[in-house]
Amino acid sequence: MSDKLVVEDTVRSAFAGVSWTHKIHEKQADIYYSQFKIMEIAKIISSVLASIGILSLIISDPLWLKIISALVSGVSAFISTYYQSFKTYEQIENHKRTARELLALRDRYIHLLLKIRTNDNVADLVEEFEMLEKDKHSIYDSAPITTNKAVKMASEALKISHDNSYTDDEIDGMLPECLQKGDAHASKL
Repeated sequence: MSDKLVVEDTVRSAFAGVSWTHKIHEKQADIYYSQFKIMEIAKIISSVLASIGILSLIISDPLWLKIISALVSGVSAFISTYYQSFKTYEQIENHKRTARELLALRDRYIHLLLKIRTNDNVADLVEEFEMLEKDKHSIYDSAPITTNKAVKMASEALKISHDNSYTDDEIDGMLPECLQKGDAHASKL
């Protein structure tokens, strides 16, 4: 096997790993966003119910109303504390930031794969790959922790839904006619 093929296989493997990690962080952000929305709705509802309960105590004074008002106020306090303790929205933003950084890195791996096909200087290719690996590990070091649920969702997105995969026709539909790969333009090349 030639040195160039070894470099290409190594870059392709790194590209696949970055693609997976990117999708996992996207899905983790989606999970936290869903939780955030549910907690936001619960917070609003519990705040409204607590306010209604307190106002009702002004009009009447039954024990059951005091107990329900106290419970609803406790739920509202719990949700507020949860927001502050776990910083759900901040976690969403951290995963989105990591996903964006990995997306940019993934594009740089694609560019390196292009260079491998068009450049014969293996030393330059290896040097660029090593820089990409350094950048990758820097992103990984600062990346927030993900869950098994995010990994499963990423797996479904990549393997079943084929996220990040496009047919030649789909790509042609996004490009100007002069850059399309379709039969009409392939014969002009």
